[in-house]
Amino acid sequence: MVVMDRSMNREEILTQLQNRTVYSPLSHNPSSAIESKIKPSILASLIKKTQAFLIKSDAMIPVFYTLPKIHRGLDRTPGRPIVASTNSILSPLAILLEKILTPLVKNIPSFILDTGAFLNVIRTINRVTSDTILVTLDVNNLYTSVEHEKGIRATRLLLEKTDMDAMVIDFLMKLLKLVLTENFFLFEDTFYLQVQGTDMGSNVAPPMPIHSCLTLKMNLYIPIYCISHNVV
Repeated sequence: MVVMDRSMNREEILTQLQNRTVYSPLSHNPSSAIESKIKPSILASLIKKTQAFLIKSDAMIPVFYTLPKIHRGLDRTPGRPIVASTNSILSPLAILLEKILTPLVKNIPSFILDTGAFLNVIRTINRVTSDTILVTLDVNNLYTSVEHEKGIRATRLLLEKTDMDAMVIDFLMKLLKLVLTENFFLFEDTFYLQVQGTDMGSNVAPPMPIHSCLTLKMNLYIPIYCISHNVV
């Protein structure tokens, strides 16, 4: 549990929300407009059994908060942005997408489940020599950095490598576009739209950025660099 000054937490949140690359203030609650976009996409689909689940009635309004990153310092503690979107109008769509996309992460060549899995892999590498460079990297603000169109394109590429029917893929891409581009929330008395990335709070948040990062970037550039520079 972290106890911090309320004004400091509010200042951190407002600083983040001023980033117009990621967040755009809205003049009203967009729930009704989003609902009008969701129903045609779902009613026109071939997956009839999922309609009752995907169309949310009496949806909750998503709210924005941050989790303080105390390991980054206590003088001005940065916050990890979270949108509490449980039972929101987009929540059922995100849940369905997460169920489909998460298992596909394991098919990405760079996938490692956890630290234990990494240790097992590293033990099998016999090419490590005294001049081998072991490299680790981190993507800064991964969840809010993925552009929507690139994320959708990366996810489509991944699904097209499966035996999934093309019409089903098109349907899922419609849902993903809605989840990403209509992602709104409330902070205090102002509604915001997240215009880039996905929020940590949506079910689709973990798999989608991983697909995007590895499919569009790492699988193209990192292996080439590793091979040419003898990096494992």
